[in-house]
Amino acid sequence: MLSSTWFHTIEEVADDAFEALCRVRGHLGPLGWRIIVVGAQMDVWPSGMARDQGGGLRAYRVGTDRIGDLVDVFEPADPETVTTVEAERAEADRRFELIRNADAH
Repeated sequence: MLSSTWFHTIEEVADDAFEALCRVRGHLGPLGWRIIVVGAQMDVWPSGMARDQGGGLRAYRVGTDRIGDLVDVFEPADPETVTTVEAERAEADRRFELIRNADAH
């Protein structure tokens, strides 16, 4: 749950913390608000295993050529590095596809 005098109370329930974060960000994005955490960066996305075993509290730093280290989703981030859920999801899909294609060759 997130409350502020600037917007109504936002409460989301999800199967893991990363999904709950994405849902809250989905409400805030259209209002021009961003949550400034590592889990909102363009190159961070959890695997299914990270979600199942870690509750979505950690996710992978995803490069264009490999999957990197696990990072803490709720660690503070540089405000210049966060994006919308839609942009993050699209970039994660793009990067995973690049990695899959590179591994296939």
